[in-house]
Amino acid sequence: MVDISFTMLDAFRALARRRSIAQAAEELHVTQSGLTQSITALEKRLGTKLLVHTRAGLTLTKAGDSFYADLLDPLAAFSAGCTTIFGVGPAEQAVNVAFSLTTEHQVIDPLRRRCEGTGLRLSLHRMWTSDIPGAVETGDIDVGFTRHPEAWGQLRVELLWNSPLVATVPRWHPLAERAEISIRELADETLVILPRRLSPGPFDVVESACLRAGFTPSFANVSQSGRTGKHSLNNEYIGVGPQLADDEVPDRRVIPLKEAYSMGLHVVTRYADAAQGPVSQVLAMARSIADERELG
Repeated sequence: MVDISFTMLDAFRALARRRSIAQAAEELHVTQSGLTQSITALEKRLGTKLLVHTRAGLTLTKAGDSFYADLLDPLAAFSAGCTTIFGVGPAEQAVNVAFSLTTEHQVIDPLRRRCEGTGLRLSLHRMWTSDIPGAVETGDIDVGFTRHPEAWGQLRVELLWNSPLVATVPRWHPLAERAEISIRELADETLVILPRRLSPGPFDVVESACLRAGFTPSFANVSQSGRTGKHSLNNEYIGVGPQLADDEVPDRRVIPLKEAYSMGLHVVTRYADAAQGPVSQVLAMARSIADERELG
């Protein structure tokens, strides 16, 4: 099974057609370094060189030339191209989707349901917020769903919706019976959120809300598990983050904040237009989920 993203294929097709890194990057609205990284990743996964630099300029290798011929219709011919040219068998034609911790229930679950019976398959990757933009830039990920991603190259970042900030309070805590809480009431509490190195955007939103309320927050140390995007929610502390369903935070109560602070959920891609086959289908589904959320 060859794990190749549509982003890598688009990079190769543009470069094979243009024979110029600068022109191909301009066509795809990506950085030249991002384009080069996608080609390198594609060649590594296929185990062969596709393009070489010669005195005449950028040239396709024999394998690259054959591969390009079979990829003129990339969505229909990719699997056959890999089989006939490289003998690697059918390739996985899934859209590679990354998501951060607080987006799985709200976006990924309904996205899975919408893909059922459509022939569109998702290859899902839970990642830290800080890692998603870079993975999209290199082409390892086609679409990323995350909270307040940092600006990165020429990525397309689209806001799907804003969620109000809430407090998640252990059920034993005195504040657990409150209908709502002012963020100022958390000044003497230890708060638990992902550290900035793993989730810079959401961390900055919460810290900024506390500073605007007149206090510097105290954050607990959060243990982490590898690069999977999972973390332990210490039941001794209060969490502050986007609105979540009760079943996403067992043994805790989700309590609204009186102040109108919010945190955005964004989708990240490398594409500047919607004519990108399965990737555009995923984006359309995500926008539909956002529209239904707003309506109901």
